[in-house]
Amino acid sequence: MKKNRLMALLFTGAMLLSMTACGKDPSELVYLKDFKPDKYVTLGDYTGLPTTIAAPEVTEDDIDTAIMNSGLSDDCKVPVGDRDVVEVGDLANIDFVGTMDGEEFEGGSGAGYDLLIGSGSFVPGFEEGVVDMKVGETKDIALTFPENYYEEMAGKDVVFAVTVNSISTYDREKAREELEQSAKETYNSQVAAELIDTLKQSSTIKDAPSGMVDRMNQTLISNVTAQAGAYGMDAGAFVAAVYGGTADNYEETLRTYSQDVANQYMILAAIAEKENITVTDEEVTEDIRASLGADATDDEVASMMESIDEEAYREYLLTMKVCDFLAENAVTAEE
Repeated sequence: MKKNRLMALLFTGAMLLSMTACGKDPSELVYLKDFKPDKYVTLGDYTGLPTTIAAPEVTEDDIDTAIMNSGLSDDCKVPVGDRDVVEVGDLANIDFVGTMDGEEFEGGSGAGYDLLIGSGSFVPGFEEGVVDMKVGETKDIALTFPENYYEEMAGKDVVFAVTVNSISTYDREKAREELEQSAKETYNSQVAAELIDTLKQSSTIKDAPSGMVDRMNQTLISNVTAQAGAYGMDAGAFVAAVYGGTADNYEETLRTYSQDVANQYMILAAIAEKENITVTDEEVTEDIRASLGADATDDEVASMMESIDEEAYREYLLTMKVCDFLAENAVTAEE
């Protein structure tokens, strides 16, 4: 589990700024494109490998839970076109301004907020007050905060001026497709991790070139240092607390994991070579665009492309493709 956390940190390093800032001559950094993986890896069988992980299934309860927890993207929303009155179960887009004794209070206002009516996510009585409102209507909803609310507002009388901007709902079929895609990605990742462990045992592997390990180690150190800083910790203490080992030997711990991940990259690259799995420039660009959001401009995409280590990102996408290939060709082991 700890190793998987470190690998996740390493994968996200593809989005870091160029590693040249880490003090290593760029000419000394090695990528998969710079050597033939089959010179370092003799693969064992990699298709039809058994997995103990069950294929995912999305149930109606899963969809209900995702809707109630706002766990779906905007792509799953569809406007309500046959009425203009809010009902329980609707997603009402609202503006609201909360006042107490005639004065706005902190945290009591919002604009363009999608509120699922019936979710119970707002103060008791608020959602009930929005029911039967029409699109474009504004009305005051007078409420009293519960006595067990946080101290500053407990038991206080307030008024919310609420405007309904639009009404939408979740398309359950789109929700199912989104959840199934997410479940598939998680499944493929879990299966691939299991199968890579199998391949490490069945394949003959020479250690990856030191320049590749150096690059991955720089990425991992940068990511760990950033995460540690976010928690107000130094890197050694963070690695010891979260990933094991001691603060004194954290650099050795990270170096060992970097070597391991570099070797795993070589296994995946060797499979990619045999199966003619590649990543095009267009796929790199489109994945960057998707990570920025559907409304990302060409300039924003170009700016991101300039800020990342593009070849490392290409490697990451290649490994993900191979992981999908392994999972899709796995066989569920007999119970």
